[in-house]
Amino acid sequence: MIKINFSDPTPQNPFGKIRAEFSNDLIGIKFPWESPLTFQVTNTVDKKIRWSSKLYPGTWSSFVEPCNTHVEIISSEGDYISSWRWDTFLHGDDSHVLFMLWCLKNKGAKGIAIGTHDGTTGEWVEPLRSGLIEAFLVEASTIQYNDLVENYKDIDKCFPIFSLITPDGGDCEFFESPDEFTNSVIENHVLNYSSDVTKVVKKSKSLNDLICEVGLSDEIKWLHLDVEGIDADLVMSLDETRIKLPEFIIYESLNLSTEKKEDVYKWLSERGYSYKESGWNTIAHKINE
Repeated sequence: MIKINFSDPTPQNPFGKIRAEFSNDLIGIKFPWESPLTFQVTNTVDKKIRWSSKLYPGTWSSFVEPCNTHVEIISSEGDYISSWRWDTFLHGDDSHVLFMLWCLKNKGAKGIAIGTHDGTTGEWVEPLRSGLIEAFLVEASTIQYNDLVENYKDIDKCFPIFSLITPDGGDCEFFESPDEFTNSVIENHVLNYSSDVTKVVKKSKSLNDLICEVGLSDEIKWLHLDVEGIDADLVMSLDETRIKLPEFIIYESLNLSTEKKEDVYKWLSERGYSYKESGWNTIAHKINE
């Protein structure tokens, strides 16, 4: 029997887990396909294969980052036997679901996603690609930015920006590693994931300057941050004398210290935000009066 099962998000697997099983319990009926079968996971944004493995009777395979993916079981002859597709409401964690619900209620909302990588993952991906929201997509690394532009060239109302964003702006050191996912202005953060680190000096722009320059000082409705260790500092750098605070904020809290988490919680509470940690991220919502 062939089964594709999804397990809900857990602390160990914050985005859930997709598992394919090829059991050998066929109640005496000869399986109609030759072994092995192929378990293949493809990202729905860039159409690239994220995972592929062979399945034989009595074996299984799993993948723990199923957001925005399409899963297929393929015979050795190349025939498609079974499939599964990630869905925000069926499979997303709280941050995915709550942001999608907010986007459905606030169609056309303008916002900024910073640290987008190549645009294949993130709570903003499906709402933007579905035409629910407008977005400026900001990435600081060249390879990832070029992929982002390619992946979103046919999507309306999104505007890629090649820029490094920091709380105060100015020249700073930027550290990059071959994995392309952990680039940061914090060297130790990158070294936690790779010993092969390249340092470059880049000009950075403050978050407030960025918001003003793209014309959203009074219109920014949402903000998504995935900036490898400085997320809390960016949130707390938002200057109410220059901009209207966004109603919805999602920031990566995975790499924040307990002290830093408490600092940003205090900042959010003082400004009327409710907040909740969800997997790798924290979501914050402000009811505008």
